[in-house]
Amino acid sequence: MNEGVFNILRALGHGRVASRTEVIRVSGEAHSAVTALSSKEKPKWFVEAGEQFQLSDKGLAALARELTARHPALEEDELVQALKPHAAERPRVKRELDQVLATLPSVARRARRLVEAGEAQRGLAFFGDDDLASLAVALLLRAAGDARKVHVLDIDQELVDFLAEREELGVEVIHHDLREPLPRKWLGRFGAVFTDPPYAPQGFALFTSRGAQALKSDGRLYVQMGWSRRARERGLAKQRLLSEVGFLIEEMIPDETEYDGAESIGARSSLMICAMTPQTRALGEDRLTGDLYTRDQRE
Repeated sequence: MNEGVFNILRALGHGRVASRTEVIRVSGEAHSAVTALSSKEKPKWFVEAGEQFQLSDKGLAALARELTARHPALEEDELVQALKPHAAERPRVKRELDQVLATLPSVARRARRLVEAGEAQRGLAFFGDDDLASLAVALLLRAAGDARKVHVLDIDQELVDFLAEREELGVEVIHHDLREPLPRKWLGRFGAVFTDPPYAPQGFALFTSRGAQALKSDGRLYVQMGWSRRARERGLAKQRLLSEVGFLIEEMIPDETEYDGAESIGARSSLMICAMTPQTRALGEDRLTGDLYTRDQRE
């Protein structure tokens, strides 16, 4: 269920009877969206009486299912404890791939945020996942009795092998270099893509462009961006790249992730939550080659 539909249903939760104007105000969704959902897309979810309307039994059931799916089955500290034995066995950090590990509490918060936003239900993929956030989401789903899978694409063969050994937990992983075109079955498939891309602008452009190709028309890109407060122009350059690809930044969460390392950016990065727009297009393939990682650029 996309966020707009969820907002409208939630505005009419608990059997509330409201006018269309009240639903618009509470949900934050446009008049056209409320009208389309109640009159054309899901009319059986609503009962209308003149200017007032409310959710039908089917609408209430749909809202209840979504609320249950969006409720993380483990608290943050419980999820951290569940992740620890897996994190202790993960492959070595590869600095040549700009791998710097997020702290486990940051990973747990990230996973809970994605579940609370309903992204696992709409189809969730990770482009690169040395932090094991995919595994954290999978653990939350399994704890809730949800058999959905989380998908990962990564260039690190050791990490791919590590995650493949945990496939029964609900992680589906493939080895892939994003400099190559996405697998056909990944195109336009996902409701959300999460990535903590390489620091170099070229790597950022590549990962966000491939994200645009993998997302559904109403999908969202979650992208970590880190920069030093003494070099804000680097963050600005990445914002420009997001705009050039055609993403709308709907929300920014400052210092959302903490790292064991990454001291050049203060051991923190911010999270940008970006929406697809009619102008969203991957950059041309000629723009998606070159040095992706900071070590490449220094050599």
